[in-house]
Order: sequence, then C-alpha cells, then structure tokens
Amino acid sequence: FAPTPARSRGTVLMEAASSLDVLATLVRTDLRGVHPFTLISAEHRELWMMQWNGKERCVCTLDTEKAQVWSSTTLYTPEVRAQREDHFVAMLKGKGWPGPEDLWDFHAHPQLEDERQAVIMKREDELRTVSITQAVMDHTGLVRMRYRDLLADKERTHQIQTRPFTAPESARA
Repeated sequence: FAPTPARSRGTVLMEAASSLDVLATLVRTDLRGVHPFTLISAEHRELWMMQWNGKERCVCTLDTEKAQVWSSTTLYTPEVRAQREDHFVAMLKGKGWPGPEDLWDFHAHPQLEDERQAVIMKREDELRTVSITQAVMDHTGLVRMRYRDLLADKERTHQIQTRPFTAPESARA
C-alpha cells in the first residue's frame, strides 16, 4: 500500500455516514487508493461489518448480543491481537455493556507501551494511526459522529438523522 493513501478512511466514513443508507453508499463508493479498513455499523435493524482489504470489500452481519473488538490481521501479530482482546475484556469487566465514551477512550488512549503496537500506532516506517472516528446512534435515529485528526490535533463532530435502530436487549441499560 502507498505510504500516503489517495483518501483517508475517516473521510470515506464521514461521506458515507452523511447518506441515509451507509451500507449502500459504501458498496457503491470507489475505494481504490484507500488503505484497508473494517467498518462496523448498525443499519436496517442489523449490525454489519464491511471489510476493505485494499482490493475487495466483504460485507457480513454480526451477532448483536456480544461485545466484540477487532485488530488488523495485516498490521498486528496474533500475540498483539490477543493483548488487545485482553484489554477490551478488562474494560468490559464491571461495566456490563460499554458506553460510547468507554469505546472512545479505549481507542484514544493507548493500552500498550509499545507505540508500534498500540491502538494509536506509530512505526519507524511512518505507518501510523492518523485519525479516530466514532458514530453513535440514539433511539430516534440521530447519529452523532466524532472525528479526531491526530496529526492536526483537531476534532470535529457531525450529526445525521437516520432511521431508528432497536438495540439488542443486552445493550439496553
């Protein structure tokens, strides 16, 4: 992959989220030149995942009754992915279901001392995390997006009205 992508994954997400049908928009969007990513979204009364590996996209539905964490298989060893899973499980203990701030904090604050392997990654070859994006939908279908540009140290938010999504029983508090 090119060191500098043609487009930021975060901006692709912001554009797709501005539409009323995120999944359909992402399926139609030309992703050539965008580095690989995994996107999780609640839409059409389903929780789904779209993975882009730099060449192909794959879309599947997910279990809405289970909290889950993902780490790139192309960037991290099985050991590092296991460490991240351990940190995620530790975050869940005593909380039940994680809230939006818990998940933001998990991504915004490195849990591993080695910044080559941390959630906010920085490697010698200039491969690094450049942004964090979060989208949270309330019971009315209002989506609040939060985007943090780590290079410019700036944050922006955006709100989008969509169709309501009914959260699974285990996620309701």
